[in-house]
Amino acid sequence: MNLPPPNLDPALFAASDLELHFPARVFGQQPVRALAGVTFSIFPGETVALVGESGCGKTTLLHCLFGLLTPTSGSVRFRGQEISALRGAAGQRFRRQAQLVFQDAGAALNPRLRIREAISEPLLAHGLLPRDAARCRAQELLDMVEIPRREHEALPSQISEGQRHRVVL
Repeated sequence: MNLPPPNLDPALFAASDLELHFPARVFGQQPVRALAGVTFSIFPGETVALVGESGCGKTTLLHCLFGLLTPTSGSVRFRGQEISALRGAAGQRFRRQAQLVFQDAGAALNPRLRIREAISEPLLAHGLLPRDAARCRAQELLDMVEIPRREHEALPSQISEGQRHRVVL
C-alpha cells in the first residue's frame, strides 16, 4: 500500500480554526466576528458548495481562502502550503491554479474591456504569452466555449449572462 509521506496534507484547500474579526466602527463597541472556528478540508476531485444566509460570512471565508483577507487566527493551506506564506513566484503559481467564481459573472469582468481582451489580460499580466500569441489563444478559448466570433470584440454588457459565465471560467 502506498501511503503519503508523513506531514504532507493531501487536501487541496484546508482551513483550520479560522477566525476573522473586523474592528468596531464606533469606539467602545466589540469587534465583529465574521468567522469563528471554521475548519474543513477540500480534496482533489471534490465538488463543494458554500451556502448560507446573507451576511453569514461566505464571501469573507472565500477571501481568506484566496489570501485577499488575512485571518485574525487559524490557518489556510493550499496543497499543504500556508496561503499567507505564498509570496513572489509561489504566490503567482497559486493565483494561476486557483480561481474564485462568483454568481454574478458580469461583476467579474471589466466593463471597459472587450471579451477577447479580458481573456488575453491574465496571459499578458503573468507573462505567459506575447501580445499576438495571447490574442490568438484568447480566440481559441472563446471558440472552445462557443462564443460566436462576432462577439469576441463585444463588451460584457453586450453578451448574455450565460456567455459571460463561460468567459469568466
